[in-house]
Amino acid sequence: TSSRESTTVLERNSAIETVSLVSVERFQSVNFLRAAGYKRSQVPL
Repeated sequence: TSSRESTTVLERNSAIETVSLVSVERFQSVNFLRAAGYKRSQVPL
């Protein structure tokens, strides 16, 4: 039972890490698009 509990804890931690990585990537992509739009709007035509 101890080994089974440790594996479930590892799986839970890996799932949390995956979710955090996805959220960080989404946040960075949103920031990148926002910065690109900001630069594009600042460029005089």
